Amino acid sequence: MIRLKGNKAFIISAMVAILGIASDFVLGYATPEAIGHYGIIQVGWGEVALWRPMISMLMATVAFPIYLFGIQEVAERIRLSFPKLSRLFLTLSILSSSGWLLTHVFFCAPQFVYSYLFQKGMPELALEMADELTLMLFPGLAVMLVIMSLALLLLFIMFMSGRTPFARWTALGSPFIVFAILAVIQSVFPDSRFAMGLLTGFIHFGLLVQFSMILAQTRRNASKNAENPS
Repeated sequence: MIRLKGNKAFIISAMVAILGIASDFVLGYATPEAIGHYGIIQVGWGEVALWRPMISMLMATVAFPIYLFGIQEVAERIRLSFPKLSRLFLTLSILSSSGWLLTHVFFCAPQFVYSYLFQKGMPELALEMADELTLMLFPGLAVMLVIMSLALLLLFIMFMSGRTPFARWTALGSPFIVFAILAVIQSVFPDSRFAMGLLTGFIHFGLLVQFSMILAQTRRNASKNAENPS
């Protein structure tokens, strides 16, 4: 695997996180009210223009693979403190990366189908087809989410230990914490399309915060070392 060394990996990962946020916001910006059997389909999907899930998929396809550069560099930076856990973190991240785009397909494909059929005047068929498509995609998504969650949990634990080159508060950028914050915001504004769009992008928001924290600390440490070379 090609490795981007140093701050370049963190900078490019933070940049693609912004692209990822945009891809999820384009997808999630719709009137929130769960319908169907599984609570995924939103009532506002019927009004979504068909280009939105298409452009969202395109942006996500670009963003997801590039995250691996930043993840690989994080694993390398914490390797001396946690040789086995850092290797396990990188392995789990690579394994889950094969399914990262599936998280996007899980929402984009049903949304496209629902929007297309709804706008053709077939709302009942739209809901039935989108529900069945959601059910078909879920098993693969569930496997990927378990692996990805384990990787993120490992990283959270290593940051919280205080033994890595990064401060404990770096763990606050975990997508788990960001999701909790955005979920509270969405619950305060349950009818807000904007809040739903933000919540949809919680993973990318978390990665943006975390890579930005890591980059800031790396630069600060480099500056201190330059001032005190001894």
